[in-house]
Amino acid sequence: MRHLVRSLFAVLTVLALLSTPAMAYEASRMGTIEAEKTNPMWDLFFLRPMGIAGLAVSAAVWAPMEVVCLMVRPTEWKKPIDMMLREPFEFVFVDPLGSH
Repeated sequence: MRHLVRSLFAVLTVLALLSTPAMAYEASRMGTIEAEKTNPMWDLFFLRPMGIAGLAVSAAVWAPMEVVCLMVRPTEWKKPIDMMLREPFEFVFVDPLGSH
């Protein structure tokens, strides 16, 4: 069992290292080319409900995460709020339709 976990960890590490240049290239390309807009109907009927579900899960996980953050790094207590509540909230309720 221990050998299987080590092998899996090694494979995932290699995959992460190999995918990093591709992600960096894509990020640099998106800065120069305007991102394509999503169909507003797709956004309204699929992406927004998925965002609401993600916001609910994120809100449920946020409370224990905030407690851990307060115990480990009390000066960075806003980071979990931004990542787990503000960004999903803005994705669902603030961003205009078709902008994703």
